[in-house]
Amino acid sequence: MPVTFLRTVTARDPREELALASQLEECIASRNPWLDFRVVFMVHDQGLRAPSVELASLSQRMSLWALSYDLTAGDSLFDKCSKAYTSVLMHTVDDVNWPLSPVNVARDPLHLSYLYANAEKRVLYADDTVRYGDVSFDDLTAAQFPWRQHDNLALIDGVASVGGTCTGVGSTWMKGAPPSEVEGDAGPSCYYCGNCSFHLAGKPVATNRPFTDEEDETIIVHLYKILTGGDKVEEVEKLAHQMNRGAFEIICRIQYLTAASTKITDDMNPLHPSSL
Repeated sequence: MPVTFLRTVTARDPREELALASQLEECIASRNPWLDFRVVFMVHDQGLRAPSVELASLSQRMSLWALSYDLTAGDSLFDKCSKAYTSVLMHTVDDVNWPLSPVNVARDPLHLSYLYANAEKRVLYADDTVRYGDVSFDDLTAAQFPWRQHDNLALIDGVASVGGTCTGVGSTWMKGAPPSEVEGDAGPSCYYCGNCSFHLAGKPVATNRPFTDEEDETIIVHLYKILTGGDKVEEVEKLAHQMNRGAFEIICRIQYLTAASTKITDDMNPLHPSSL
């Protein structure tokens, strides 16, 4: 049974992360040459009427999808992407769709409703909300697709969502400099901002607000949902959104309220989560 890795592209400019796809495939293969695996790349918020559209494959075992948000759904990211993720997962688990061939060749999307595409004109309809131009079937490749750039996933409250970066995935790209041009032992620098520390990540940003009794009661309600089979990530995200707090704060508070013994991170202090 192949192992499937689902990769949500978080870079501000999707092209920067997709350019690293082949390196990711090589890295996984080198770590375990006997592993039968697949990688599914998903790029959020591309402004098409269709919830999900498969683009040309990046390799025989790496697929690429453009997802669009359902703006009529709830506030959470899970709500907005539920339809898209469901269709991608149902397609991915069907072995008849693998291996992917031909590679890097645009194909007409299959089984799309007339509400989403015009088969005669061979275009995908834009949602006319965040995208205003239809997309040709011929442009359904990583190189030609008119990728929509956004900070929805790259930044959280202005801070890079991926530790060790300054603009999300892609800014871990460090460029070297000839020894004659380096003063001291500066080493390689960030391609984007010149940082030489590899953007050492600090502790997550916290609101420093003490939790109220009402908030604790709300957390307990959601904790019950988690313990009875609910999605852990979704429940934490809902709590963070509802309380206007960071997800890390919520996780720490859950640990404190449940007197959990397993630490989430080495530096976590569950007794005072707001001081992190």
